[in-house]
Amino acid sequence: MKSKVFTLRSNHLIAGLLAFIALAVVGYAFVWPALVRASEPAPAEIAASAGAEAFLSIDHQKGRLAWERALCRVSTEDACKVFSGDLGLMVWGGAERNKTRQSCQATGASHKDTAEPRQIWLVSLECRDLVTGEVTSGQLLSSVTQVEGGWLFERPLFSEEVQDVD
Repeated sequence: MKSKVFTLRSNHLIAGLLAFIALAVVGYAFVWPALVRASEPAPAEIAASAGAEAFLSIDHQKGRLAWERALCRVSTEDACKVFSGDLGLMVWGGAERNKTRQSCQATGASHKDTAEPRQIWLVSLECRDLVTGEVTSGQLLSSVTQVEGGWLFERPLFSEEVQDVD
């Protein structure tokens, strides 16, 4: 049986260490930022989540105007007018009757459809009852539209429209 002897030279160790350092620097400089960017939510997803949160976060004690302001901050100008009008009256009437006090937080979103310049996102939310502390979860289809400054919430989609998306 023959045995082989491997000898490591110091110049091979130094060259290997330099190659490892160069590879680590390249990975950190180029690969890591690409992975981070890929995992960040898209601007349209952020708009859909913000809109769903604002639409479902209702506190009847703060009043309708506070709810409308929160919605208008994340919505298009046309959507703001709708929420300040008949749709707002309809939603707010139910909130007052039920004495709704809830705060909702988006927990995720998935892209469902694109009809330029509009996108539809299915937003998952957790809503906490501000009186009892009970947490419920649900989903809302959010329509967002592209505007000059990025993406803004357009409106929630209702059950009749949901069938067309899936």
